[in-house]
Amino acid sequence: PVQPLTANAILALDRFDEDAGATLFVPGSHRWDIPVDPDHETVPVSMQPGDMVIFGGRTWHASGKNVTPDRQRRALNFFFCAGWCQPVHGHACGIPEADVKQLPTALQALL
Repeated sequence: PVQPLTANAILALDRFDEDAGATLFVPGSHRWDIPVDPDHETVPVSMQPGDMVIFGGRTWHASGKNVTPDRQRRALNFFFCAGWCQPVHGHACGIPEADVKQLPTALQALL
């Protein structure tokens, strides 16, 4: 689409760097019309607490791996979509149904 239907925003609560698992992006991927390639070269985005990155929903991105023994990488994640566009999946996407059924009822309801 010419106009993005969705956008994401990540507000860093902790320092994001490569060691702590900075968010990884594939530059220019928002313009591509090909299947996501998990092996594509990525660029980490380092952030200080309070920094925010905003990107279109078509941009390929992933969480980096936190390899530090004592640091967290906490953030607030926001998802925005056009008013007529309803999300069809949430953070449960990719979690096997059997695993979801093992979670507390309140958490299942959220997912």
